[in-house]
Amino acid sequence: MMETNQAADRELLRLQEEMEQARFRYLYESAVKSVMEMIKREAAFLETLFRREILSNINGRVKAPESIERKLQKKGCAVNLETARARLNDIAGVRAACFFLDDVYELAKRLKKQKQLRFIKEKNYIENPKASGYKSLHFIVEVPVETKNGAEWVRVEIQLRTLAMDFWARLDHRLCYKKDLKAAKSVQRDLRKYAEIIARVDVQMLSLRKRIDAI
Repeated sequence: MMETNQAADRELLRLQEEMEQARFRYLYESAVKSVMEMIKREAAFLETLFRREILSNINGRVKAPESIERKLQKKGCAVNLETARARLNDIAGVRAACFFLDDVYELAKRLKKQKQLRFIKEKNYIENPKASGYKSLHFIVEVPVETKNGAEWVRVEIQLRTLAMDFWARLDHRLCYKKDLKAAKSVQRDLRKYAEIIARVDVQMLSLRKRIDAI
């Protein structure tokens, strides 16, 4: 009888864990969908206003359980869903690339007017690039997700950048992902150099667009 009870308790615990994981995924997947819809809506508004295309591409994701576990361990935190929600800001992420630099700032300005977004933190890696040369606007926001118990505010990291910045970042990720290049100073130097070249082209293309707009 005792073994039967223990087996039932284990089954109940497993079921509770699965339900909690399903709820966790629902919250963050819903948050990503909501933020993506807001960005698309605001980009559409700007496209109507400026009579040209604003958004090059947009994508969103929820971190895989393995990535969440690694990040919590790196921070020296307990590995569980409750700690993940409390300590990690980038479980949900949305990245949007605009064609031109001024559009990035216009889109950010529109998003900051959204009553459905709470802005928690901002990092401007465009004006202050990372040592690698990486450029982007980063925001940590909270967005409400409806549940049977009412709205829950869920954190999402938003990255806004130009198409040129996105090009560099994607290639950098492909070249360096999961590789320890700290000792490879020549690689780091070249990455920064190429980031600077791409940034100059970005500025020049914006200047060209403004000249064309004035014709």
